[in-house]
Amino acid sequence: MSEMTTIPRRRPIGISIVAIFLALSGFMALTGAMLNFVSVSKDIGRLPNHIAALLLTLGVVSIILSAISFGLTYGLWTLKRWAFWFTVALEIILLVQNVVLWYLNVYTVIAFAINCLPPILIIAYFFLYREVRSAFEI
Repeated sequence: MSEMTTIPRRRPIGISIVAIFLALSGFMALTGAMLNFVSVSKDIGRLPNHIAALLLTLGVVSIILSAISFGLTYGLWTLKRWAFWFTVALEIILLVQNVVLWYLNVYTVIAFAINCLPPILIIAYFFLYREVRSAFEI
């Protein structure tokens, strides 16, 4: 009897780069949350309640975003199909966020272009390269 052997899927180098970028992003968000909590706890008596609440909320959001980044890092590194789609969704959300920030005059044209470039490149890489889609079995 012949046993079927499965050929392991190879992770394209671009997926490794995106995964490492997400891990670094998650680490930076976690570090920012920790620093935020330290600064709020140090100045808790001097800050107005609504400012302290806002800063603590931002810290919690940063922790959630770091957990999402770490989860996507794992999923991309191990070539999970869900990670492909969640990464695409995250990049689309970032693009919408950038458009809103530009529309509200928070971004200059240059800042808008610089902040839109990574999501556009990641989405294009995910959909235009056959090796990426086949690695995720899409």
